[in-house]
Amino acid sequence: MRGVGALVTRDDGAVLLVRRAQPPYQDHWSLPGGQIQLGESPQVACAREVKEETGLVVEIGESLGVIKLAGGNGDTWDIEDFRAVITNSSPTEPVAGDDASEVGWFLLSELDGLSTTPMLAEYLNRWGVS
Repeated sequence: MRGVGALVTRDDGAVLLVRRAQPPYQDHWSLPGGQIQLGESPQVACAREVKEETGLVVEIGESLGVIKLAGGNGDTWDIEDFRAVITNSSPTEPVAGDDASEVGWFLLSELDGLSTTPMLAEYLNRWGVS
């Protein structure tokens, strides 16, 4: 299965995360994102998922690469993550929606106490989030 994720950061280095409301990884914090729909490019899917899960409008930037995550039924997801920037036309504060039960901004140092999707902190480090 193919999916996407968005790395959205603030000037202070905080990362936008959503708490998953559905399996797999229910109640775990992750980058906003989800499945690519038929006929969508990964970039269009990524912008759509961010808007559905957070209400924010983003411009999709460079690809950060593809990671593999185990799904709920023994399937494997290929998740392509992208940098994303909030546009001027976006609401200023995120609001949880769709399959996100919560949304928030977190510094990398705050992830230790959170249940996150596998290797989230490691990937954020690789991508230069501090």
